[in-house]
Amino acid sequence: MSILQSRVYLGEIPHKGSWFPGRHEAIVTEEEWRVANRGFVPGRRRSCDLLSGKVRCGLCDRGMAVAEIGHGCVSYKCRHRETGCALPARSNQGLARAALLGFEPSASRRQCGGN
Repeated sequence: MSILQSRVYLGEIPHKGSWFPGRHEAIVTEEEWRVANRGFVPGRRRSCDLLSGKVRCGLCDRGMAVAEIGHGCVSYKCRHRETGCALPARSNQGLARAALLGFEPSASRRQCGGN
């Protein structure tokens, strides 16, 4: 169990595989603890990439797995590619560029003087 997963921070103590109220005060709220543990899957290593855990397949809408390809670059591929999904892997740099393009104002808005 990692430090983030410990319910001790919620004011609880472990006993025989279960958690019970402890005598100490909680130092985080239940909501803060839940947010810190969101997306955790036992046995799966997390990537440090900014988009890790946030990229979904455009064809089947499932989460995409991160593959380290060296030199600080990673690629994302559909977890279900071997079972029928045909979306090719995408680089983290390409996905980041696409995300930034989504935040740019459209050309028609700029012509109309909008923000």
